[in-house]
Amino acid sequence: MQTVNYFSAPGVPRGMFVKDFTPQEIIEIACNVFAQKMTAVLSKRRNRPISEARHAAIYCIRNKTNITLNECGKIFNRDHTTIIHAIATVKNLLITDPIFASKLRRLMDNLGPLAELNNRPEEA
Repeated sequence: MQTVNYFSAPGVPRGMFVKDFTPQEIIEIACNVFAQKMTAVLSKRRNRPISEARHAAIYCIRNKTNITLNECGKIFNRDHTTIIHAIATVKNLLITDPIFASKLRRLMDNLGPLAELNNRPEEA
């Protein structure tokens, strides 16, 4: 039997709990929102629709979990510097691409109001 972690989060009414997502679950949700197959997102393929889904998943994993850059890189079979680049790319796309921003917003909504972990330093 699989255990599911729930916790209270800032902005969530008292007595209500939010599911603590695993990186695997975040990748699955990103694949659904961006209409991509998980095998493609985890592959080395670099065409735009696949890389956007991968970058969105990376961004959400970093913002919604305590996964380090190196651990995130291992999930996607990539170097930690690639993870840093993916996060920077997402931040840029949020400003320049309204369609991508809409999809990312939908992905974040599916993950619920978890505490953002944006204010931590980038470690190597």
